[in-house]
Amino acid sequence: MIKQALALAVFATLAPTAAPAFEAPPACSVTITYASVAGTVDAALAQKIDRQFRHDPRIVKRQRHPGHRGSYEICLTVQPPNKARTVFRAIRALMPANSSKAPTTLSFAGGRYVTKLKVK
Repeated sequence: MIKQALALAVFATLAPTAAPAFEAPPACSVTITYASVAGTVDAALAQKIDRQFRHDPRIVKRQRHPGHRGSYEICLTVQPPNKARTVFRAIRALMPANSSKAPTTLSFAGGRYVTKLKVK
């Protein structure tokens, strides 16, 4: 009984110090996914969004993740986290309802918007 109590006490003192080493990295605050149609994305929209938000102080980290056949995803980390909705809405204001090139998806924890592919 004493050995079990001692083991429990040792485990209880070690557990809180070990927990911070295994924290998961923060997820994307806002994600922009540029889908590819026939190997091309809506490059004009991608450039427009990049120019507008390149120096936005709320966006503290940008990561580009390649996809298949030219598609890619941009992961934006926003600080403070409660400004993610504001950044989402500002990017959404730049996006058209339809695209003749390829669909683009904008998402964050509270919502999602997709441009529709309009075939000519």
